[in-house]
Amino acid sequence: MRLLRPFIAAAVMVPRFIMGGAVSGNGLALEIAGAAAGLALGILAATLIRVRCDAQAGRVVSHAGLPYALVWIAVVGGRLFFSYGSSHLLGASLGRWMETAQITVGTLTDSLIFMAIASLYRGGSHG
Repeated sequence: MRLLRPFIAAAVMVPRFIMGGAVSGNGLALEIAGAAAGLALGILAATLIRVRCDAQAGRVVSHAGLPYALVWIAVVGGRLFFSYGSSHLLGASLGRWMETAQITVGTLTDSLIFMAIASLYRGGSHG
């Protein structure tokens, strides 16, 4: 079940939240970059989890310490800052960049969703 959990979550979340992924241009590049960043974060986090077999209990045990927690604190903090900043601090410059790069709000949202879903890798085989 640990291996299937991220795929089940993605199968439920993607159709519900994706706004119609980009199929070309800068939008597609941004969505691919979002997925790649999420996968990289998931792999980084996975390297910080220790997994061992507890022969006495007959089960696999995983342990994630402070470095693992710090990675996800930084990721969640970055997401919160982007969410707040896009409305209160960076709105005008973000809008200009989106217009120049021909990125729609839907594409930006999809990219962030792809990043979040791809980062699920971190818990699938280890957590």
